[in-house]
Amino acid sequence: MAEFLFYILCFFPFISLQGSDSSDVQPYCLIYTIIMLIATCMKEKICIDKKMYTLYRIIILGILVGCAATIILDGFDFSGILRYLATYCGLILISYVSYNICLKNEGLNEKLTKIIINIWLLVGMIQTFVSREFCSNFIANARTTANRGVIGLASEPSFYGYMCIFFALLVLEFQTQKIFYWLNLLFQIVFLAKSTTTVLYLIILLGIIGLFFVLKGGLKRTVIFLMVTVSLITGCMYFVEHADSGQRIVYFLKILFSGRGISGLIGQFGADGSIRIRVRDIWICIEGFIDYLGFPHGFHTKKISSGYGSILYTMGWVGVIIIIYLYKLIRSAFENEMIQKIVPTFLTIILFSAIQLSNPIIGFILGFYMYKRKILCAEGKTNYINGNEVVK
Repeated sequence: MAEFLFYILCFFPFISLQGSDSSDVQPYCLIYTIIMLIATCMKEKICIDKKMYTLYRIIILGILVGCAATIILDGFDFSGILRYLATYCGLILISYVSYNICLKNEGLNEKLTKIIINIWLLVGMIQTFVSREFCSNFIANARTTANRGVIGLASEPSFYGYMCIFFALLVLEFQTQKIFYWLNLLFQIVFLAKSTTTVLYLIILLGIIGLFFVLKGGLKRTVIFLMVTVSLITGCMYFVEHADSGQRIVYFLKILFSGRGISGLIGQFGADGSIRIRVRDIWICIEGFIDYLGFPHGFHTKKISSGYGSILYTMGWVGVIIIIYLYKLIRSAFENEMIQKIVPTFLTIILFSAIQLSNPIIGFILGFYMYKRKILCAEGKTNYINGNEVVK
């Protein structure tokens, strides 16, 4: 029951017991994780892998650096510190509990994950074909517009879309019905969430896969990839011709296929308020990091619409170390060379966008990848792990 509730809280992070809230991602998972961790500590010793221990120490160092910078630059700002403290401590605690649950269950609970994906699908379909307001009273800050898609069980369509992206990463580990659930999630992204941002994520993913095939895949794989890409483009063009032209995603796709290409699309992105704010926040973080020569700005700042960008901005060079270490850790979770390169690169790119690091699904996936790394280490199947050391 405890593990079941942990899955539910990780995979439904926007559900609120009080409807509208000041925050999109709710703190219930973090609170429950702390309770679980306390209960575990009372029964047994905490045992963690050396790589996990190193990552957690770096994150804690980043927290201390961010707090010190906040006090030096702006005095003691308790509210700002508390918000970031909850985010980064949550990343540590949730990933650790996820790691231990995967150890006990010998991996992902595939059956429960499939049920959860289908619940998201069902809610999205009801909102699309029956009532757009369905379940919105239970979602924190539920918001969308007539020319956007539905929200599913997230606060807005783009959040619905990126939840589907993270679910797709877990589907990669399924033993059965992988293709079905990838198509399930693709349907939710394109036809239910209709999220332009998430479609951009998919384009980035295709670009990374294409680059890998060109450099490493050989002629046969490259030709297959090009054939699949042409088929997808043809399908998108058909979709644009027959879909409602008032939809935001259709509007952007029409620009892309109109002859103005990528440059025209980027120009329209700049005119779109929502996209402009998110791109601006990414740029502010990178520019701020460069201007300060990597010196941290601290936690006294407005909410930044960039996950990794906020790490760079608030923690400075320690943030760079965290991002690099996370990349290497995720890479070490896979045996297949193609996945080793594609998944961590893709995650690193999209986590610079408006994906909240406070979302517990990120901590869950990180803990799962820690588990996968440990299993590969025990089987001697990875070159990225130095032993199987445990810190008690």
